[in-house]
Amino acid sequence: MLIIHPDPARRIDLPGAGPCPRPVDIDRTRTGFGNLVSLRVYTFALGVTIDGEAEEDEVFVVLMRGEAEIAVSGEGRETGAFALRREGGMRAVYLPPHASYRLSAHSDCDIAYARVAARETRFPATRGFAPAGDRLDIARHAVGMDLALDTVCAGQAVDPAEHGHLLERFLHIRADGAASITIAGQPLHDWDSVALGTGEHAALAVGAGTVEVLTIMASAKGHVPTEI
Repeated sequence: MLIIHPDPARRIDLPGAGPCPRPVDIDRTRTGFGNLVSLRVYTFALGVTIDGEAEEDEVFVVLMRGEAEIAVSGEGRETGAFALRREGGMRAVYLPPHASYRLSAHSDCDIAYARVAARETRFPATRGFAPAGDRLDIARHAVGMDLALDTVCAGQAVDPAEHGHLLERFLHIRADGAASITIAGQPLHDWDSVALGTGEHAALAVGAGTVEVLTIMASAKGHVPTEI
């Protein structure tokens, strides 16, 4: 288990947007993962517009705070535009390999990007996802990874072992000021992330406050979903 603290001072110069904060920047050089490529979280200011690509990977784009819009295209044609809102809206968008996108921040916002190495030749189409109640569960849409987004209150826990067939996991934490969080007896704080590798088990427990937990999971082997 690897606990990774954020670096609020880290800035990445993005074309058209200038230096943007990227407090979370975790890749395989730190985790040693074979399937999950990276988890990165940016903070974009109101009015920022950026262009990006999925490149060779499958990507989940996840709104952690604020509001944004993402327009996705593939092979030069638009395939969908999705409004992302922290309250009462879509929270995640799936991008297949080689998709391009334009993201526009409609408020100050935090956006997470999770990447997994593509291991198949056919992929589902771009799609947006909204939570049902306090949980967003995206299983078997992407070929190589799944995603869960949980709101967890005092006395509750998140146990990644419920996805027993999955190998590699990222957990990213968002907590209110009163939150008390531990994993395997170690304290976690707002913006912390955890990498759990093959065979590692550690449940996250909330002792006080309210916590949102983003979990990204890479499967043991690729599966082609029926939604293709």
